[in-house]
Amino acid sequence: MKYFKTYSTFINEASKPLTDATTKPHMSHYDYRDNAEAIKKLYDLADMNLTESKLREIIRNEISSLNEAKTEKEHTIIITRNNKDRETSGTLAELVDYFGNTLESGKSYQHEKGNRKINTNPKSIKSLIQNINNAKSNSAANGNSSTSYSLK
Repeated sequence: MKYFKTYSTFINEASKPLTDATTKPHMSHYDYRDNAEAIKKLYDLADMNLTESKLREIIRNEISSLNEAKTEKEHTIIITRNNKDRETSGTLAELVDYFGNTLESGKSYQHEKGNRKINTNPKSIKSLIQNINNAKSNSAANGNSSTSYSLK
């Protein structure tokens, strides 16, 4: 019964006539500094005399193009082991996946005395590097790892 109630609420909302609140996207949904031109275009389209379905289609297309335009930044991490450097590159999500086993290994030792807590899903590149270094030192036999990580 709950599904029916939710579905009927959805149908009722979808069948309401367009208003300024439904046709003009709210500014808090976007970073206005990056997308000012696209948002201005959406507002201009909302002011034109278009059919309801055409206007919804245009807005959906513009929003999807805005989301596709946001590309993640490529980061390079320098791995230093025994005074030899090597590099690995990728987006934040790719690097979190790449160093996932290191983070999990360090997390398994975080409850021992003197070890640090490990975040296995960091939200920034600096946090990722800090967590990888802490994870390596947590899982090192003497608490001092011979491997270090830094941002290029």
